[in-house]
Amino acid sequence: MPLYMQVKILRVLQEKELTNLGSTKQKTVDVRVVAATNRNLEQMVKEGKFREDLYYRLNVVALTIPALRERKEDIYPLTMNFIEQFNVEFGLSVKDLDADAWEIFKSYDWPGNIRELRNVVESAFNVVSGHLITRAHLPEQLTQLCPDTTVDSVGIEDFIRASLGKKDITQIMDQFENLLLRKAVEFCHGNKQQASRLLGISRQGLYKKLGRQAIGGSDMDDSET
Repeated sequence: MPLYMQVKILRVLQEKELTNLGSTKQKTVDVRVVAATNRNLEQMVKEGKFREDLYYRLNVVALTIPALRERKEDIYPLTMNFIEQFNVEFGLSVKDLDADAWEIFKSYDWPGNIRELRNVVESAFNVVSGHLITRAHLPEQLTQLCPDTTVDSVGIEDFIRASLGKKDITQIMDQFENLLLRKAVEFCHGNKQQASRLLGISRQGLYKKLGRQAIGGSDMDDSET
Protein backbone atom coordinates (compact mmCIF):
# COMPACT_ATOMS: atom_id res chain seq x y z
CA MET A 1 0.00 0.00 0.00
CA PRO A 2 1.51 3.36 -0.97
CA LEU A 3 2.26 5.80 1.84
CA TYR A 4 -0.53 8.23 0.91
CA MET A 5 -3.07 5.41 1.27
CA GLN A 6 -1.55 4.42 4.60
CA VAL A 7 -2.42 7.93 5.85
CA LYS A 8 -6.07 7.35 4.94
CA ILE A 9 -6.17 4.02 6.75
CA LEU A 10 -4.53 5.60 9.78
CA ARG A 11 -7.22 8.28 9.86
CA VAL A 12 -9.95 5.62 9.84
CA LEU A 13 -8.29 3.81 12.74
CA GLN A 14 -7.30 6.88 14.75
CA GLU A 15 -10.15 9.32 14.12
CA LYS A 16 -12.80 6.78 13.07
CA GLU A 17 -13.61 8.98 10.08
CA LEU A 18 -13.69 8.48 6.33
CA THR A 19 -14.97 10.20 3.21
CA ASN A 20 -17.11 8.23 0.79
CA LEU A 21 -16.11 8.20 -2.87
CA GLY A 22 -17.74 11.17 -4.64
CA SER A 23 -18.46 12.95 -1.37
CA THR A 24 -16.79 15.80 0.51
CA LYS A 25 -18.38 15.05 3.88
CA GLN A 26 -16.67 13.19 6.69
CA LYS A 27 -18.46 10.12 7.96
CA THR A 28 -17.96 8.55 11.38
CA VAL A 29 -17.48 4.78 11.44
CA ASP A 30 -17.01 2.16 14.13
CA VAL A 31 -14.84 -0.68 12.85
CA ARG A 32 -12.51 -3.39 14.06
CA VAL A 33 -9.59 -4.31 11.84
CA VAL A 34 -7.81 -7.65 11.51
CA ALA A 35 -4.63 -7.26 9.46
CA ALA A 36 -2.28 -9.97 8.19
CA THR A 37 1.12 -9.80 6.52
CA ASN A 38 3.99 -12.03 5.46
CA ARG A 39 6.40 -9.08 5.46
CA ASN A 40 8.75 -7.85 8.18
CA LEU A 41 6.94 -4.61 8.98
CA GLU A 42 9.51 -3.48 11.54
CA GLN A 43 12.18 -3.62 8.83
CA MET A 44 9.89 -1.82 6.39
CA VAL A 45 9.37 0.94 8.97
CA LYS A 46 13.16 1.35 9.21
CA GLU A 47 13.37 1.51 5.41
CA GLY A 48 10.62 4.14 5.22
CA LYS A 49 8.26 1.86 3.30
CA PHE A 50 5.65 1.59 6.06
CA ARG A 51 4.44 4.35 8.36
CA GLU A 52 5.60 3.90 11.93
CA ASP A 53 2.42 5.42 13.40
CA LEU A 54 0.23 3.06 11.34
CA TYR A 55 2.36 0.07 12.35
CA TYR A 56 1.88 0.77 16.06
CA ARG A 57 -1.81 1.55 15.56
CA LEU A 58 -2.36 -1.82 13.90
CA ASN A 59 -0.05 -3.80 16.17
CA VAL A 60 -2.30 -3.72 19.25
CA VAL A 61 -2.77 -7.47 19.64
CA ALA A 62 -0.20 -9.43 17.63
CA LEU A 63 -0.47 -13.13 16.79
CA THR A 64 2.49 -14.84 15.17
CA ILE A 65 1.46 -17.87 13.12
CA PRO A 66 4.41 -20.19 12.43
CA ALA A 67 5.04 -21.47 8.92
CA LEU A 68 3.53 -24.86 8.14
CA ARG A 69 7.00 -26.46 8.15
CA GLU A 70 7.25 -25.48 11.83
CA ARG A 71 3.92 -27.05 12.81
CA LYS A 72 3.77 -30.22 10.77
CA GLU A 73 1.30 -31.76 13.21
CA ASP A 74 -1.30 -29.53 11.48
CA ILE A 75 -0.71 -31.13 8.07
CA TYR A 76 -2.94 -34.13 8.80
CA PRO A 77 -6.11 -32.28 9.94
CA LEU A 78 -5.70 -29.64 7.24
CA THR A 79 -5.28 -32.27 4.53
CA MET A 80 -8.30 -34.26 5.72
CA ASN A 81 -10.35 -31.06 5.75
CA PHE A 82 -9.34 -30.31 2.15
CA ILE A 83 -10.17 -33.90 1.15
CA GLU A 84 -13.65 -33.45 2.61
CA GLN A 85 -14.13 -30.16 0.74
CA PHE A 86 -12.91 -31.51 -2.60
CA ASN A 87 -14.97 -34.70 -2.30
CA VAL A 88 -18.05 -32.45 -2.36
CA GLU A 89 -16.68 -30.25 -5.14
CA PHE A 90 -15.48 -33.09 -7.39
CA GLY A 91 -18.17 -35.64 -6.52
CA LEU A 92 -15.55 -38.17 -5.39
CA SER A 93 -15.13 -40.37 -2.32
CA VAL A 94 -11.42 -40.09 -1.53
CA LYS A 95 -10.83 -41.31 2.02
CA ASP A 96 -7.14 -40.80 2.72
CA LEU A 97 -3.55 -40.68 1.50
CA ASP A 98 -1.49 -43.85 1.41
CA ALA A 99 1.55 -44.21 3.69
CA ASP A 100 4.07 -43.11 1.04
CA ALA A 101 2.10 -39.96 0.20
CA TRP A 102 1.82 -39.09 3.89
CA GLU A 103 5.58 -39.52 4.25
CA ILE A 104 6.10 -37.06 1.40
CA PHE A 105 3.71 -34.57 3.00
CA LYS A 106 5.59 -34.81 6.33
CA SER A 107 9.02 -34.48 4.68
CA TYR A 108 8.19 -31.53 2.42
CA ASP A 109 8.88 -27.99 3.72
CA TRP A 110 5.74 -26.35 2.23
CA PRO A 111 7.24 -22.95 1.31
CA GLY A 112 3.79 -21.87 0.13
CA ASN A 113 2.24 -22.85 3.47
CA ILE A 114 -1.46 -23.77 3.64
CA ARG A 115 -2.25 -22.36 0.18
CA GLU A 116 0.32 -24.72 -1.34
CA LEU A 117 -1.02 -27.67 0.66
CA ARG A 118 -4.54 -26.94 -0.59
CA ASN A 119 -3.28 -26.63 -4.16
CA VAL A 120 -1.45 -29.99 -3.96
CA VAL A 121 -4.56 -31.77 -2.64
CA GLU A 122 -6.71 -30.16 -5.35
CA SER A 123 -4.15 -31.18 -7.99
CA ALA A 124 -4.32 -34.79 -6.76
CA PHE A 125 -8.11 -34.75 -7.03
CA ASN A 126 -7.80 -34.02 -10.74
CA VAL A 127 -6.01 -37.32 -11.37
CA VAL A 128 -7.02 -39.69 -8.54
CA SER A 129 -9.27 -42.58 -9.55
CA GLY A 130 -9.73 -44.57 -6.34
CA HIS A 131 -10.21 -43.94 -2.64
CA LEU A 132 -6.56 -43.20 -1.84
CA ILE A 133 -4.18 -40.46 -2.97
CA THR A 134 -0.77 -41.96 -3.76
CA ARG A 135 2.67 -40.71 -4.79
CA ALA A 136 1.60 -41.03 -8.43
CA HIS A 137 -1.12 -38.40 -7.90
CA LEU A 138 1.21 -35.77 -6.41
CA PRO A 139 2.90 -32.92 -8.32
CA GLU A 140 6.40 -33.60 -9.58
CA GLN A 141 8.00 -30.90 -7.41
CA LEU A 142 7.07 -32.89 -4.30
CA THR A 143 8.06 -36.36 -5.51
CA GLN A 144 11.40 -35.11 -6.87
CA LEU A 145 12.35 -33.51 -3.56
CA CYS A 146 11.19 -36.58 -1.63
CA PRO A 147 12.58 -39.68 -3.41
CA ASP A 148 10.74 -42.96 -2.96
CA THR A 149 12.80 -44.65 -0.26
CA THR A 150 10.14 -46.75 1.44
CA VAL A 151 10.86 -50.37 2.24
CA ASP A 152 8.41 -51.40 -0.49
CA SER A 153 10.27 -49.59 -3.26
CA VAL A 154 13.88 -50.51 -2.41
CA GLY A 155 15.75 -53.30 -0.68
CA ILE A 156 16.27 -53.14 3.07
CA GLU A 157 19.97 -52.33 2.78
CA ASP A 158 19.31 -49.62 0.19
CA PHE A 159 16.50 -48.25 2.34
CA ILE A 160 18.78 -47.99 5.38
CA ARG A 161 21.56 -46.43 3.31
CA ALA A 162 19.14 -43.87 1.84
CA SER A 163 17.66 -43.11 5.26
CA LEU A 164 20.86 -42.62 7.25
CA GLY A 165 21.51 -38.96 7.88
CA LYS A 166 18.08 -38.03 6.52
CA LYS A 167 15.77 -39.73 9.00
CA ASP A 168 16.11 -40.48 12.68
CA ILE A 169 15.68 -43.97 14.10
CA THR A 170 12.07 -43.26 15.08
CA GLN A 171 11.13 -42.43 11.48
CA ILE A 172 12.94 -45.53 10.18
CA MET A 173 11.22 -47.80 12.70
CA ASP A 174 7.87 -46.19 11.92
CA GLN A 175 8.30 -47.08 8.25
CA PHE A 176 9.18 -50.69 9.10
CA GLU A 177 6.13 -50.92 11.35
CA ASN A 178 4.06 -49.31 8.60
CA LEU A 179 5.13 -52.02 6.15
CA LEU A 180 4.48 -54.83 8.64
CA LEU A 181 0.97 -53.55 9.43
CA ARG A 182 -0.01 -53.19 5.78
CA LYS A 183 1.39 -56.58 4.80
CA ALA A 184 -0.44 -58.28 7.68
CA VAL A 185 -3.77 -56.71 6.70
CA GLU A 186 -3.17 -57.56 3.03
CA PHE A 187 -2.23 -61.14 3.94
CA CYS A 188 -5.53 -61.48 5.82
CA HIS A 189 -7.46 -59.97 2.88
CA GLY A 190 -8.47 -56.94 4.89
CA ASN A 191 -9.71 -58.85 7.93
CA LYS A 192 -8.24 -56.82 10.79
CA GLN A 193 -9.24 -59.31 13.49
CA GLN A 194 -7.17 -62.02 11.82
CA ALA A 195 -4.35 -59.52 11.17
CA SER A 196 -4.24 -58.56 14.86
CA ARG A 197 -3.98 -62.25 15.85
CA LEU A 198 -1.20 -62.72 13.30
CA LEU A 199 0.71 -59.79 14.77
CA GLY A 200 0.05 -60.85 18.37
CA ILE A 201 -1.73 -57.63 19.35
CA SER A 202 -5.31 -56.73 20.18
CA ARG A 203 -7.69 -55.55 17.48
CA GLN A 204 -7.92 -52.17 19.28
CA GLY A 205 -4.13 -51.98 19.28
CA LEU A 206 -4.06 -52.66 15.54
CA TYR A 207 -6.61 -49.91 14.86
CA LYS A 208 -4.59 -47.49 17.00
CA LYS A 209 -1.39 -48.29 15.11
CA LEU A 210 -3.14 -48.02 11.74
CA GLY A 211 -4.49 -44.62 12.73
CA ARG A 212 -1.09 -43.45 13.91
CA GLN A 213 0.52 -44.56 10.68
CA ALA A 214 -2.25 -42.74 8.77
CA ILE A 215 -2.90 -45.72 6.52
CA GLY A 216 -6.24 -46.61 8.05
CA GLY A 217 -6.97 -49.58 5.78
CA SER A 218 -9.75 -47.47 4.27
CA ASP A 219 -9.67 -49.35 0.96
CA MET A 220 -9.76 -52.80 2.59
CA ASP A 221 -12.59 -55.04 3.68
CA ASP A 222 -13.33 -54.41 7.34
CA SER A 223 -15.24 -57.65 7.91
CA GLU A 224 -14.48 -59.54 11.09
CA THR A 225 -15.21 -63.05 9.77
